[in-house]
Amino acid sequence: MLGTTHATNAVLERRNLRRVAVLRIGGPATYSIRPMFGWPRDLVDAVSVGAEIVDGGIEFDGQDLSPLDTDAIARFLGRVGDKADGVVITSVFAPVSARHELLAAEVVKRELGEVHTSLVKELRRQGLPAIGLFGAVQASKKPGPWGLVGTNVRADAAASNPM
Repeated sequence: MLGTTHATNAVLERRNLRRVAVLRIGGPATYSIRPMFGWPRDLVDAVSVGAEIVDGGIEFDGQDLSPLDTDAIARFLGRVGDKADGVVITSVFAPVSARHELLAAEVVKRELGEVHTSLVKELRRQGLPAIGLFGAVQASKKPGPWGLVGTNVRADAAASNPM
């Protein structure tokens, strides 16, 4: 059994981490806070091949915040896809409706093929610290005996501990 210790150590040591593309669906409402805001620069450099905010997302009542911009997603993936070991997709109020995250995952599959894709809806928690940590934990799922491929690490318990 693997716990959060393996993922936490990978993040703290900045090694055995996958490099991921981080896609936030939430524009124009979330443009003011970039993905991974407040993360230490060396951690961003260790896990991110790039981050993008695209229009879309869900309101708290399940309605669309704005239409999902699948063309912007494809353009972003075209810029970073050849460097990414995986893609982390986050959407505003994804626990209310995963509709935009699932559509974005389809674009990822179409553009990049079978690449590790993590959706924040899997976390079932809201808030930027949880989303950021989720991305780091998912990025740490590197193959190998101490990797976390195929496991579900509960990042929400660790999300209250700011990095």
